Amino acid sequence: MKKRLVRHGIAVIGIAVLAFTSCKLMGAIGGSIRDHFIGPPESGSPSTQDQAPAGSGSPSVQDQETQLIFTEINNGTAYSVSAGTEISDAVVIPATYNGKPVTQIGVEAFFGRTNLASITIPAGVTSIGGGAFSGCTSLTSVTIPEGVTSIGVKAFSSCTNLASITIPASVTDIGWCAFSGCTSLTSITVAADNSNFTSEGGVLYNKDKTTLIQAALGAISGSFTIPDSVTSIGYGAFASCTNLASITIPASVTEISNTIYNGGPPNILYDGAFSGTAWLNNQPDGLVYAGKVLYGYKGTMPANTIINNIRADTVSIAGGAFNERRNLTRITIPASVRYIGRSAFGQHLGLITVIFERGSRLETIASDAFYHCDNLASITIPEGVTVIGSNAFFYCRNLASITIPASVTSVGYYAFGAWLYSQTIYVQGKDQTEADKAWGVDWRMWRYYLVDSGSRYENIDARIVYQR
Repeated sequence: MKKRLVRHGIAVIGIAVLAFTSCKLMGAIGGSIRDHFIGPPESGSPSTQDQAPAGSGSPSVQDQETQLIFTEINNGTAYSVSAGTEISDAVVIPATYNGKPVTQIGVEAFFGRTNLASITIPAGVTSIGGGAFSGCTSLTSVTIPEGVTSIGVKAFSSCTNLASITIPASVTDIGWCAFSGCTSLTSITVAADNSNFTSEGGVLYNKDKTTLIQAALGAISGSFTIPDSVTSIGYGAFASCTNLASITIPASVTEISNTIYNGGPPNILYDGAFSGTAWLNNQPDGLVYAGKVLYGYKGTMPANTIINNIRADTVSIAGGAFNERRNLTRITIPASVRYIGRSAFGQHLGLITVIFERGSRLETIASDAFYHCDNLASITIPEGVTVIGSNAFFYCRNLASITIPASVTSVGYYAFGAWLYSQTIYVQGKDQTEADKAWGVDWRMWRYYLVDSGSRYENIDARIVYQR
């Protein structure tokens, strides 16, 4: 059975990455857009979690002629391919090897091979792993064949000479930052009969154009206007777009993400939505807004900072907005805010008090929103909240208690992981049976160690009081 690494209750398989950034890859990862939009997946992405990086333990052999490494997958019925120590600048991946089909390009298979100028992918390949061609700066074009269903996280990130990409109808999953940092990219074309994605003006969207997944960076000069249909801006969508001086963001956009660092393993830097743009560089220090989204804080934050002046028309706080901003001790969130993004205050050891204004319209507290806020002592979840994401209050051990209001319909896994006997969780409007039926049982459990075979779950230590 496959080995899984679980650290502080977070299963590190299929990890998402964030927007408009260089999206630096520091470890082998994979993922799909459907799993990673709002937060981490509830389980490993089926399209990528079984991909085999070099050294994964599966039987591997290096072909002496091509220098490619072939690793057995799917119980020895097929191969995953990756680069050996040295490869030519023009690689042709064979459709079969030793009589078995080659169906995967492995995680980080050709990562950083700066001499790779062309790659031929056979029709039998169904998945391209996370980081597979990341940093292949000489790669100018690639044809993704019909039959490929998944393109992993950062699969082609930082391919700075890649000018165009065509996505066939068969692709159903695209990992965040798949094409981030491709600064020469002028065109992204999606097959008209693809049921999950579309493109317009060289920009990649989900099918109904509510999520802008990736802009063609090389085609942007000065300004960019996001269509009114868009509600979310995908991770890595404008990564390293140095020509972006201004951007028009409609009021419909409620989800954008700022910088997050995941301590791993694997270690991943999730850079912010507008990193490396002239637009961000020209913003004054202090609170930065992108449309009606509080994007974050620019510049050095003074010690013991108290923020009580967030704009009254703010509809959301971006993922990672105050991640690791350890000088913030107290924040007042206006009633207009409906969404708190993934890891908005994650690993914020200085935060003590969070106040929601009277009449709060908050609906969602996303995954990792207050993850490892070790000193958080006061927060009241407003009535009306419906979603509490996975790991949302993980390791918030300084809270004496917290109340889950009756309005909550979804609580993610390990939402209160690592809570202690001295802490109390009050659940309003449900008994244990009703809560477990509505939310599953993982919300009150956590998992914290290396598992070689099987899985062991443990209940959190906190006292849970159900209030019907």
